[in-house]
Amino acid sequence: MLGRQCSPRTGDDRTTLVLGVAPGTEALQRALVPFRRYRLKMTQIESHPNKGNGGGVLLFVDCKGHATDKPLAKAIAQLNQECNYVKVLGSYPNSD
Repeated sequence: MLGRQCSPRTGDDRTTLVLGVAPGTEALQRALVPFRRYRLKMTQIESHPNKGNGGGVLLFVDCKGHATDKPLAKAIAQLNQECNYVKVLGSYPNSD
């Protein structure tokens, strides 16, 4: 279900992000560093070619945690420095 705001934090959440990464493996490696640094568990990652804005790839990432959780919020702030584009699609209760 899509909405204009994230679901409230439940303590067992998942967040979906879209990251625009420049061409080249170094940019991809830098984009993954915040997940390792803040010990965030990625549950899914997909890459799609980014045909606009100079190429590169769009990474669709699902990770455990809510966007307002301190480790994930810090990672998102760092991703904004490393990636060409960062969008939080939403946080929602985990359905596993």
